[in-house]
Amino acid sequence: MGLRDIKNSSEPCESSQPLRILVRHSVHGLSRFKNEKLLSKAYTIYPKLENQAYFGCEVNTLSEITQQWIQLLTRPNTTLLQEEKDLPMVLKEGQEPHIGFQPHQLLATLHSVFSAVCRIVTGHYILHHDPKTEAFITLLKATDSDKEVHLQKFNLHAVYSTGSVNTKNYTVPPWLALDTHVLTPFHLKHCKIPATFPMDNRKSSQKEKSGK
Repeated sequence: MGLRDIKNSSEPCESSQPLRILVRHSVHGLSRFKNEKLLSKAYTIYPKLENQAYFGCEVNTLSEITQQWIQLLTRPNTTLLQEEKDLPMVLKEGQEPHIGFQPHQLLATLHSVFSAVCRIVTGHYILHHDPKTEAFITLLKATDSDKEVHLQKFNLHAVYSTGSVNTKNYTVPPWLALDTHVLTPFHLKHCKIPATFPMDNRKSSQKEKSGK
């Protein structure tokens, strides 16, 4: 199966009414409580690689906040498990100066994409970023590569059939600042403050405190 560029093809949209979008999704898990008074929760798991686990959890990047936002946006009434966060909490975290998350720009992009889809025939489509800059999006339509020849074509099967793995060489370690507001089970067990080095005299300090 090939994909062809359809960004220049358009047909009149049948309706100018606001868009209604049906999103197919699944949740990663449901909570169960022995106490019947507690209602079950739907959870979405967001794994995150931590490079400084001994000292604490790293702050989320703009890309990570964007992924968390869209996962919760498309799964209403769902809790995200990185820590337990809901959509308002993710939006609040995204407003931090080092992140600068602006959801209205993303929503405008989604509206533009859906408006374009509204004007074309029914079919299977995929969004494809410009491979050079990744600043532009091309809307591609599934087609038979053996029957149709186009100047711009993206072979989806060929891209995912390669066995090579692309790795990025960092000139400096990709470590981020630590979020000092997040206490992990490690911190709670060892009475440790996030983003601090271990105390050499911790045991003696505890004895002096208990002696008093």
